[in-house]
Amino acid sequence: VDTQSPTSKERLRGVLPSSIGDMTALRIINLANNDVSGRLPNLSLLTSLEQLIIAQNNIEGTLPTYLGLRMPYLRFASLAGNKFSGPIPLEWCEGDRRRIDIYDNAALCDEVPPCMQGRIPSYKGTALLDPLKTSIGGEVTGGKCGIAPPICGDA
Repeated sequence: VDTQSPTSKERLRGVLPSSIGDMTALRIINLANNDVSGRLPNLSLLTSLEQLIIAQNNIEGTLPTYLGLRMPYLRFASLAGNKFSGPIPLEWCEGDRRRIDIYDNAALCDEVPPCMQGRIPSYKGTALLDPLKTSIGGEVTGGKCGIAPPICGDA
């Protein structure tokens, strides 16, 4: 499914139907730069998925845990520029070749799991704590979940 076209003036709008999660042969989903809103439907049955590109929409909710071991072929996921919230799921540590873009999701918070360091190229526009920067005296990049607004440093 690819709706991103440089010549297209039409944008996909609305909520993704749950039936997209039944299309088990999908290898690439590219819905970037549309007006998709609501929560991401359950895509855990898409075990052949190699790329999930849903950047720059209005998708909300917590980050899906199934991007871990349940998707053995997933190599790249771009969730950037949405409205995801909460911490990074520890399940994402399963599988060793994934790169996941999550920048510009302001409500992402808490500490980045050590297993994900190096797989997430940027925390810009999030409230995530980067332990590598904070542990060596660098700039604090985020705050703890459950504190509104997120605070910097140890909570």
